[in-house]
Amino acid sequence: MMARLAANSIEGRSKPFVERIENLMAEGQTAKSVYMSECKARRADIKEIYTEAKDKSIPIKALKGLIKYRDLERKQNKIGDGLDIDEQSAYQNLVEALGPLGAAAAKAAGYEASDETERDLRPTALKQAEKERADEAALANVGKGKEAAPAH
Repeated sequence: MMARLAANSIEGRSKPFVERIENLMAEGQTAKSVYMSECKARRADIKEIYTEAKDKSIPIKALKGLIKYRDLERKQNKIGDGLDIDEQSAYQNLVEALGPLGAAAAKAAGYEASDETERDLRPTALKQAEKERADEAALANVGKGKEAAPAH
């Protein structure tokens, strides 16, 4: 009867789960060791390639920077992949609206180009004031004929 109580106790019921978890953890450690060994071999290969590049007079810091840049670019491109259609659409709209950080910061500060080809990043209020002055100058010339000199 004591054996039966032990089997029905929390300790008895949890024992098979503990054993299964511990077995999986041990397998995980083995898999991790194999993975780390494979990674070590790949890191050695990469180091050898950098050495070859250095022997060909390629600047290593620049090469490493390019590799890191391209890796980050791939990661950025994958960000939207896990989103559903609505979330992906919203994500794309935000990416397009914010654009590069410099343009986003300029826009947030009130500096924005009215179209993609215009490079005038003055505040919109300054551009509007200049347009109004040009309109006033054009109105001042109304009725003076073609000979009227444009006001600058």
